[in-house]
Amino acid sequence: MPAMALAGMGGNMGEQTIRVNFHVHSTLSDGELPPEILARRLAESGVAYAALTDHDTVRGCAAFREALQRLGVGCIDGLELTAATSLGTAHLLAYGMDMADAGLLALLPLAPTRDPAGEGRSGPRSNGIPPVGQAIAAIHQAGGAAFLAHPLTLGQEEEPLDRLLAELAPLGLDGIEAFYGAYGEVETARLLALADRHGLAVSAGGDFHHFGAPGQAEVMLMPARRWVAFRDSLLRRSRGTPLASASLEAPDALATPEAPGTSPVSSPPADRPTDRPLPLPGRNIARILVPAVTAVVLFIVSLFGLIIPRVEAMMLGQKKEAIKELTDSAISILVEYERQAVAGVMPAERARTEAVARLRDLRYGSENKDYFWITDMLPRMVMHPYRTDLEGKDLTGFRDEAGLAIFVEFVNAVRDKDDGYVEYLWQWKDDQSRIVPKLSFVKRFAPWNWVIGTGIYLEDVLAEIAALSSRLVLLSLVISAVLTLLVVQMARQTMKVEQAKLAAELTLRESRERYRALADAATDGTVIVSGGACTFANETFLRMTGYAEKEVQLLRATELLEPRDQAERFTDLVASRPSEGPDQPSLSIECWLTKRSGERVEVAVSGTRINIGIRPGAVLSVKELRFSPDDESGADREERRYQRLAARLVAETAWLARPALPLAVELPRCLSGDPVRLAAARMEGRRSGALLVTDSAGRSLGLVTADDIAGRLVAVGGDPESAVGAIMTAPLLCLDAGVSAAAALVAMRGRGVDRALLANPGCPPQRLVRAADLALAQADAFPALHAAAATAQSTAALAELASRAADRLGQLAELGLRPRIVLRLHAEIQDAIIQGLARLISQDLGEAPAEWAFLALGSLGRQEYLPGSDQDNALVWRPAGGDPAAERSWFVALATRLCAGLEAVGQPRCPGGVMALNPLWNGPFAEWQARLEHGIGEPEPARLLDLSILLDFRCAAGSSRLTDELRAVVQAAIGRNPAFLTHLAAAERQKKLPSNQPRSAHGACLKDLGAILGGCVRLYALQAGCRATGTFERLDELMESGRLKPETGSSVLEAFEAVLAMRLERSLGRPDQRPLSAREEALLAFALEQAGLIHKLIGYDFLGQAL
Repeated sequence: MPAMALAGMGGNMGEQTIRVNFHVHSTLSDGELPPEILARRLAESGVAYAALTDHDTVRGCAAFREALQRLGVGCIDGLELTAATSLGTAHLLAYGMDMADAGLLALLPLAPTRDPAGEGRSGPRSNGIPPVGQAIAAIHQAGGAAFLAHPLTLGQEEEPLDRLLAELAPLGLDGIEAFYGAYGEVETARLLALADRHGLAVSAGGDFHHFGAPGQAEVMLMPARRWVAFRDSLLRRSRGTPLASASLEAPDALATPEAPGTSPVSSPPADRPTDRPLPLPGRNIARILVPAVTAVVLFIVSLFGLIIPRVEAMMLGQKKEAIKELTDSAISILVEYERQAVAGVMPAERARTEAVARLRDLRYGSENKDYFWITDMLPRMVMHPYRTDLEGKDLTGFRDEAGLAIFVEFVNAVRDKDDGYVEYLWQWKDDQSRIVPKLSFVKRFAPWNWVIGTGIYLEDVLAEIAALSSRLVLLSLVISAVLTLLVVQMARQTMKVEQAKLAAELTLRESRERYRALADAATDGTVIVSGGACTFANETFLRMTGYAEKEVQLLRATELLEPRDQAERFTDLVASRPSEGPDQPSLSIECWLTKRSGERVEVAVSGTRINIGIRPGAVLSVKELRFSPDDESGADREERRYQRLAARLVAETAWLARPALPLAVELPRCLSGDPVRLAAARMEGRRSGALLVTDSAGRSLGLVTADDIAGRLVAVGGDPESAVGAIMTAPLLCLDAGVSAAAALVAMRGRGVDRALLANPGCPPQRLVRAADLALAQADAFPALHAAAATAQSTAALAELASRAADRLGQLAELGLRPRIVLRLHAEIQDAIIQGLARLISQDLGEAPAEWAFLALGSLGRQEYLPGSDQDNALVWRPAGGDPAAERSWFVALATRLCAGLEAVGQPRCPGGVMALNPLWNGPFAEWQARLEHGIGEPEPARLLDLSILLDFRCAAGSSRLTDELRAVVQAAIGRNPAFLTHLAAAERQKKLPSNQPRSAHGACLKDLGAILGGCVRLYALQAGCRATGTFERLDELMESGRLKPETGSSVLEAFEAVLAMRLERSLGRPDQRPLSAREEALLAFALEQAGLIHKLIGYDFLGQAL
């Protein structure tokens, strides 16, 4: 959450609060931000409800409401109205009024204007300031509530304010602004006491105008009970029939939202156009580009207009200072000789001659060709190293090419000030043919009346300046290019953000309008809920409850429905993770609905999770149950009770039977040897909170999360170059990708973890599912059975669980739940019981000597197991290198006791001996591999039945890795021996189709029919390399891959499910010889027809037989 001003107090410590701000101003009065931007700022600060209260104008309310609606914040229309009181001019805050009410508008300024800066302002008040009583009456007439704004601005003394409130309360004042941005705890406590004394509600407002202003707040923390009282005062003043109760308090439902987007959303007024154009992203881009381009232009202008000229002047000044210092050095030589002459060391003439000779030889500069010259004040040339032809001559008439008498100028420069600078044209050093500009410094040597000078060639200076300017220009171009790239990148990123924002807003608008249109067309009462609040209600619901739409938007679902714990389930529904498929989480309950009049009616409420744009929500369909207890017979009441039970049972169980895979997310990967730094960068790049850690062969080793990096590396000061494998979480819980949500949740709870990996058989795991995404708030019978199986302490307890599971299975079947779902749930319960038995046996036998897997075969392997069916199972283990006899003995004991335990919980022994206690079905992995490869490579007709049973296997307990490896053995063997499929097809073709003549369906007949359908599907699945073992899942894969045409696959699936439904009905106690109903006869005929067709089809596809 961004930094913000936060204010509010006035409740007991720990009292729940709600984030609000019912006093903010926009540019339409004296605020800094336009209504839309102000709304976004408040949403980012986390407010749940807000009100725009511009001074004496409502022009910004519609735009403010629309913006808050898109951002998930509740809106209350508001206005700050100026009024006259006995203590002077005061401000009234009007809330919830009709913005088009003529009486209220008559009190506002008559001529709204807009200033040159474009900010909206109210015009001069030509109709005067209304008395406070008139203002309150107008607000009430418009359906609003009137609150006194910032009461302490009228005076700090409590007694005058108390008298004013005593005057205003009889006039209908609804409350005062006790929670105010500028007030501390003492002031707020005083105002709360005054409000309670006069029976007034209180509001909370930050009086926000602009950032950084003292005494203003963006967010106010309002105690939940005060919010409810405030809200109820608005509802009482709202146009319509009075409320039966002054409070619908639900403080537990009004806790401060953790983040924007979870708070209530209010709908726009009915007359607001829904196709208002969205703001263009170019405006925000211009706000970035214009300052950035301006900065670049100012930089270039300052570089060429200020910096380079200053550098040129500085360089020329340095050169001038240099020749001045050189001339001073030459003067010092003359001073030395003059002193010797004065001292009599040498004659004066000799001193001058030697001084001239010494200066004649002096050189400096890069080429050692710069020099000094001497003239007298006539001027006559005394010495010039390169123009000896001028020595001794009168230079009064000597002029340069520009006509300047340069030597006369030298004399003029030193006559008044003893030194000076002269600019002229002269030969280039010792080259008389080249004339260039030159600047010389000349200085008078008074004892001998000489002028000594030296100079610089301006071409040298200009060349240096040009070189420096070129470097500066190049540097400026580089900087400008970098700035331009940064500006372009900023613009591109802004465009992306704005486009994403616009797309989200458009999606939000379209989805909201779509759901509103659907709700308006519905015949039942319909409410759209977001963040627990009723954001929209159709006309049917409004008629049903007696509320106006703006009143409903101030209420939460938990305040309308009772009992509260049932209503709270819809909050859990909204918080649940959405499905990737078309079927979204749903919930159905029966409860009581409280109308506006206080009457309570019994209703049936069904809710479906939806996404309103990018925000979670729910659509609630409310149907009134118009049953009169006096008119109902006992049978009617019992039927009604049954219907309620059925609706609840179906709604609660359907979610649990759904697969967990759509709730999982795909994980990026990294190698165990990768540095943590690289893993963190990959998480950031893929926007993932976790990585799957693998070895170089792609095998999963563990999971590393952002929490692992923070807790196991950063917190201890670890090296970011250390290997990921050192901090990963391992081992991981890995589940079959087809596992249901219920089974996945139980497995995670059993291992004490909150996440698991999902993988198809034989494939490395790729998706992660979290317990938080699977769990709904309400517990269900099946998870309870799973959990009980995981903790059962005896075979008798497991047998009791198996009996309960069968009862639950019967309930689901009677309610018409699809057999595919019912039998999958039943199979998963059987797996849990097997695992419970294995756990109890292992406690007696001790730790297993090697890795093992208990294989569910046949119908249990296909997850089509019917109550009371025989056992079909096997046991495989991988020798660990110990004593082979001891290992075999341990697994024989495990298998023997497991099969006995299964018999005790209701699974009879297999008459054919297909059980793990049989040595043929219990052995090490190598024996199983050899048996499978031999059976597939050299198929024997007499053994194909056993082999077909073995081909439908999966892991019910133990290590699923062994079953994956066995499945790979089967697929590889079939790949080497494709003729095996021909033999298997021939065996399937030898099966006789049941007769469709009898009018009763024997169990054996239905079983044979199911075996034919399932056997043909198995054959196609083996040919296509499907990894699934269940008939339904195999059909899904075959249709998805195109191996079976959708119409063929769908017909076979429908026929197989019809057969299973009739078999399930008979397994639950229906008479086996009961005559078929007309519907069942039709389904049986259809199943026989489809079995015949696919029976012929395998003859054509595998045996080359004619259709």
